[in-house]
Amino acid sequence: RQCAGKCFRLYTEELFFSAELQDTATPEILRRSLSGTLLSLKALGIADVLSFDFLQPPSREALAAALEELLALGALDKQGELAEEGRLMARLPLDPSYAKALLAARGKPCVSHMLALLATLCADGALFYAPYQQHEAADEARKRFASTQGDSLTAIAVFAAYDAAAGRGGADERASRKWCEAHFLNWRTLEAAAQIRAQLQQAVGRIDSSDALAKADDVGSG
Repeated sequence: RQCAGKCFRLYTEELFFSAELQDTATPEILRRSLSGTLLSLKALGIADVLSFDFLQPPSREALAAALEELLALGALDKQGELAEEGRLMARLPLDPSYAKALLAARGKPCVSHMLALLATLCADGALFYAPYQQHEAADEARKRFASTQGDSLTAIAVFAAYDAAAGRGGADERASRKWCEAHFLNWRTLEAAAQIRAQLQQAVGRIDSSDALAKADDVGSG
């Protein structure tokens, strides 16, 4: 991508010219998990999602697997109807498994960490980068954030450090970029994660407000 070179294809020339390779890519709905799609359909009031008229109909196996996942997450009851947990999950702009994790953390001290983790997972791009001539320095910078307990805690540590450096409005964009460059972090990814976190905070806030109104109505009617 940076200079002239050679292209190595990971298949034979015979395979390249054969009919085995598809002319076009497989539609995304046939490649990705359908749990989020089915949850949205259920939330819209479409009970029989298996008979829904998809433009590119997925296999029955894929649909069944998605329904099983939603059942395991508590989004559906044993009759396959949308449960209250599923209604809340559908209100969050997240994959159902991520939405379940955020709802589980809601109202607990760990919710800020969960928001940070989900935001970094949803942001498009790597957190770290390593310039070709600065690999050793980049590795040392990464070690300052690395957690022995896994990549999830590492991502949370990176986002917390970026939050502190950026001041969430206190520092200008140039200062934030320079801090990221000094620590070999991807500014675009972290800034995208910050925006995603803000959106998730708003979504959770709307759910909390709805719950508060519902409780107030219950008290008033009682």
